Amino acid sequence: MKYAHPLLVDEVAVDHRDVSFVMAHFGNPWMMDAAEVVYKNENVWADLSGILVGDEAYFSGLVGQGVLERVVERTKQGIEFAERPDKFLYGTDWPLAPMRAYHDFVGSCFLRSFTRRCSAATRRNCSI
Repeated sequence: MKYAHPLLVDEVAVDHRDVSFVMAHFGNPWMMDAAEVVYKNENVWADLSGILVGDEAYFSGLVGQGVLERVVERTKQGIEFAERPDKFLYGTDWPLAPMRAYHDFVGSCFLRSFTRRCSAATRRNCSI
């Protein structure tokens, strides 16, 4: 686990500004640390794959238990902290997560932060 922490990406990104880096899984479980790395470094992006894994029944259970809502809020908090929703990449880790359920999860993470940056005329082109 010690090599999985997002702050290690920060060290390399600072030393190699001409290289682009993508942090997998938004640094989960260290999302706020990952958000700081994305915020601080122009050459770092994060993908949103693998934050949740499971089949349709598992995702349905998460909704029923309120877990999905908490994970969405935690992910939104990190995205908003980074102040750069355009530096987050869609990913699913399929087949470990169902495509439609994961698409909906990622879309709900951006609803507020991403659409706020879109004008009314282009909003339909900015939605996930």
